Amino acid sequence: MSDKRSATPTEEAIGRVGAPDSVGAFETVEALKDRTVSAKASVAEAGDRGAAWAGERAGAAAPRGIASEEAEALAALVREAAAWIAPLWPLATWAPRQPLGGLEGRPFAEVVAEAFECYGVDLLPPEAVLRAAWAAGEVAPEALWAAYSRYAAWERSRGTPPVALQGLWASLPWSAGAASVVRPAADAEGDGAAKGAGTAVEAIRPEVGAGAASSGWARSGDGRKQGLKRRRERPEERLERLVIRWAKAVLGADGALLPLPVREDFYRTVRALAAVDPDLSPEARRSIAVWPETAPSALAYGLRRLGLWPDRSEAARAVLIRHLLRLPGWAGMFAWRERHGEAGALLHYLAARLLIADAVGAASFFVAPDGGVQKEARLSPRARFFAYGRRLVWLSAWEETLTERIAGRLTVTGAGRDRRMPRGDGAEVQLFFCLDARSEPLRRALEKAGDGRIETVGVAGFFHLPLWVVTPEGPNGYLAAPPGVAPIGILRVEDDGPAAARRALHRAEEAMKGDPLAGFAAPELTGLAYALEAARRSVGPVIRAWSARRREFGKEGSSVAGGVGSAAWAWSARRSAGRERSPFAGGGRAAIRSFSPEAVAREAERLFKAASVRRFAPYVVFVGHRSRSVNNPHASALECGACGGTGGGWNAWALAEALNDPAVRAALSARGVAIPPETVFAAAEHETTTDGWAWLTAPPVSGPARKAHERLSAHLEAALSAARAGRARRQPVPDPEEAFRRAADFAEVRPEWGLAGHLGLVIGRRTLTAGADWGGTVFLLSYDWETDTTGAALQALLAGPGGVFRAIGWQYFLSTAAPGRFGGGDKTTLTVLGGIGVMQGNRSDLLPGLPWQSVALGEELVHRPLRPLVLIEAPPERVRAILAVDPEVRAPVEGGWLRLRVLDPRTGRWVTVSDGFGKMTEERGEASANVHAGGPDSAFGGERRS
Repeated sequence: MSDKRSATPTEEAIGRVGAPDSVGAFETVEALKDRTVSAKASVAEAGDRGAAWAGERAGAAAPRGIASEEAEALAALVREAAAWIAPLWPLATWAPRQPLGGLEGRPFAEVVAEAFECYGVDLLPPEAVLRAAWAAGEVAPEALWAAYSRYAAWERSRGTPPVALQGLWASLPWSAGAASVVRPAADAEGDGAAKGAGTAVEAIRPEVGAGAASSGWARSGDGRKQGLKRRRERPEERLERLVIRWAKAVLGADGALLPLPVREDFYRTVRALAAVDPDLSPEARRSIAVWPETAPSALAYGLRRLGLWPDRSEAARAVLIRHLLRLPGWAGMFAWRERHGEAGALLHYLAARLLIADAVGAASFFVAPDGGVQKEARLSPRARFFAYGRRLVWLSAWEETLTERIAGRLTVTGAGRDRRMPRGDGAEVQLFFCLDARSEPLRRALEKAGDGRIETVGVAGFFHLPLWVVTPEGPNGYLAAPPGVAPIGILRVEDDGPAAARRALHRAEEAMKGDPLAGFAAPELTGLAYALEAARRSVGPVIRAWSARRREFGKEGSSVAGGVGSAAWAWSARRSAGRERSPFAGGGRAAIRSFSPEAVAREAERLFKAASVRRFAPYVVFVGHRSRSVNNPHASALECGACGGTGGGWNAWALAEALNDPAVRAALSARGVAIPPETVFAAAEHETTTDGWAWLTAPPVSGPARKAHERLSAHLEAALSAARAGRARRQPVPDPEEAFRRAADFAEVRPEWGLAGHLGLVIGRRTLTAGADWGGTVFLLSYDWETDTTGAALQALLAGPGGVFRAIGWQYFLSTAAPGRFGGGDKTTLTVLGGIGVMQGNRSDLLPGLPWQSVALGEELVHRPLRPLVLIEAPPERVRAILAVDPEVRAPVEGGWLRLRVLDPRTGRWVTVSDGFGKMTEERGEASANVHAGGPDSAFGGERRS
């Protein structure tokens, strides 16, 4: 009898079609398409025959379907697990997001504990970062004790006996200076807490398991002769490699020349293609055929095989969370697709993971040793303290110290000023800026130069005018507003004249690059042209920097007298350094508005009421902002967060054009907002990389408006130069002219710092912050508590712009504190995946956060990993009333995801409304009396330390 077994149906199909990786490099496109058609038929046949064959061998096949009640329970389980990830937007509209936004209803400390102990995920900054903050004088000893007291109270609330906390305070400090702090008489640890400290405490080591998965290389040798050898791939590593491969193939198939042999939902596609994948063993391919054909049935089947469904749903949830957190970027992209119309996308992704994990023997890796929720060995209170509790205390103390300094700075700045001065009185020019921290230096410079005649107002960068913008760069359009906000209409942009020809040429070039035959032939036919282009890109940045500097105030872009009409753009002759994604990337354009005057009036009323505008100056300018960079896949991260990761120019232009329309003014007047007849609205755009300026619309002006424009023009260039010089101090080369080179250099990894280094958001009157140099580290949102008698405006600000700020803050926090899991990798080795996202090399997670170069310079952090801070000037009872009725605003404050301080304008006292550990508080204190020692300049955008 022969030992050779008969081939399975799947193996027969592979023999007929050939392995996918065996396609010859020089086969024609037609041959490839023929093989694709053949593969489709063979895969379908292999699936049908393989299922029957595997069922006979196994004795029983998996269930073909599940009841609707069980399907709903599984969908709910997936939704609960999905709270640990966030949707990941494609690169073109890479909107700010809170990576852990679904968990804001729970205390931050509780999430930190569960993430570390159950899923092996560390959410806190490493000790080296906290030690550096202590060494820099940014952690006050008294703040350290207060933070530890709150941590001890939180531990006791979890049922930890006081005796288990004894000795921890003595082991907290990292230096003799901190150890010398005298504790208050009321010891939070109980009597004798410090007893047993010293040697006994130092002997304790955190009871933690292994960290992140190591690389595929292992050391060999005996110390004298070291070398590297390739170690065997672990099952869980093989799982991730295969999942990444299939995710790339399926999600990137939209832009591929050749279609996949099977293109259904993600689970069915993976199930069908894995059955003929030569990277899997024959046994693994046979096991795949047993699995159900639909994703819900497969998810139930996979969890049953682990003994977790339906009786142990909590343990099943933990397994799904571990699967999601292994590749949070890819999981986030499936979550985004589900949000945008692909029903059940995340469930399909999880079902496919369980399928492949079972096939490669990695399923048990995601189950806790006891079969329950706990992944690592359960930590004792002391072990928890050394694993993450100590860092949580230090982080809280660091945050408290800098909060007190900012609060004291605000109080000192606002002292002696007339806080009852009506907004806009005496101002000839009003400029509405985005609240973005990068606008603060320019606002300060303009106000100083204007000597009371120029007023700036901080609002959300989309100017409360949500639009769906359709441009030739993206025919489908994009939302120029925060994610989730419904647009009021469409703004359609069309190329005019030469711009249309340039756009057509660009599209032809991109199509040629995507064709496998033309892509080979093009360099041979156009080699000289491409060589010249490469030389231009290498030498050009210096020339373009010089020319951009000369044309920064080009006649076409800055002349008010010329006018542009209601349909055409007047744009400076300078190009935007090759950034085709920008809506203003050169050439004449026409914009067609399709929204009603009533809709614009409604949104404009909300804007002016939220900003507490009492009167209008003769000349009002809406100033959007954008960034400028070349060859930058994360360009959207430098744009306006309130505009969904795009520039705010279109919103500014549309609102200015609309408010000059008599029909819109009449609709506003009917709503109680009267605009003087002499008031003229204009739009401009502030470019944050080089601190450039361009007028987007400049209607003819006369009388007071013309005088106001002349005043603004007289001070504008000097203000921009001052802002540019201040911003340059944070760069490795503190030369203001370097900004133009960075904006045009296609090899630049850090065109600008973006929002790195921001410290908080101030909601209040400009008198509270005016006059102080914040160094571009503080978001400024205009609000007057005296005009908002009901608190409705403040509630809208906390839910709207406050929510965007919180998302930005957490994106920067996790990209800095946990870059390996929530960051964006190293820019120098990133791979752009078809506009979907970026990867580190070709076998990594879809990187969900900011690249390391956006938050650090080498090993030196530029951004402090601190939880978002909001400081409000308003009566405390008004803020508490909002928190009581709005759970979406209250939850992040109560849980410690958002630090909130309230300045009572009637008494000058600060009120803390949450302790950061899930408890609301009534704590009060004089901000000016609690400013800790230490120079604040390093925190407020000071010169970069070398």
